[in-house]
Amino acid sequence: MSDPKPRNKKPPGKYPGPKHPLSPEQWKRLVAAAGGKGVQGKRNRALLHLHFSTCLRASDLLDIRFNDLLTGNPNHPVKSNLVVVQEKTKNRVTVEISPKAAEAVLEWAAAAYEIYNLDDPSVPLFFSLKLAAKGIIKALSYSGYFHNLQRWVKRAGLDHKKISTHSIRKTLPMAHYEQTRDFVGVSQLLGHRRLSSTMYYLVHEPTDISSVSQLFEE
Repeated sequence: MSDPKPRNKKPPGKYPGPKHPLSPEQWKRLVAAAGGKGVQGKRNRALLHLHFSTCLRASDLLDIRFNDLLTGNPNHPVKSNLVVVQEKTKNRVTVEISPKAAEAVLEWAAAAYEIYNLDDPSVPLFFSLKLAAKGIIKALSYSGYFHNLQRWVKRAGLDHKKISTHSIRKTLPMAHYEQTRDFVGVSQLLGHRRLSSTMYYLVHEPTDISSVSQLFEE
């Protein structure tokens, strides 16, 4: 049984203020804290790597379905890009799926299909494992993702007041800007319609973000 309508409403803002992109060291610690050898670790890694790669808002990320990404072709099992209609702006954007994200998604998909006996490829890519254990496949809510991320952040020894789902969305674009000073490229990564929105990001970010560019070297 599945729920085709995920409820991705944001929880009340508990920690106001800007949410910063992650440094390479912070990113490694976060992925390590979220991961593990079990199925939950595989889901969490796929969630983080796909979020980092696509730079989507969390609500749009959580709307992705298995058949949006999986091709059924053993030579190219995961798409290299995906067209998404943004919930907030209704704008169509094309996002890139990095090899690291594709690998994590494929690992998670294999585990999910085997353990939960999925027979419908249109179910949400990221779903609640607690409900899945009861035979209910329901998309992970924004609140669920937010609270999971807060737990991983604390486990990694990071400041949970400065890191949110938006931090994941912003990390790659800010690293790209630090490397290239490509303002338009940052705007495209974020899926912004107006360059003024991108300018707001750049003006309100801390200036010492040079180390973020090292993420590209891994």
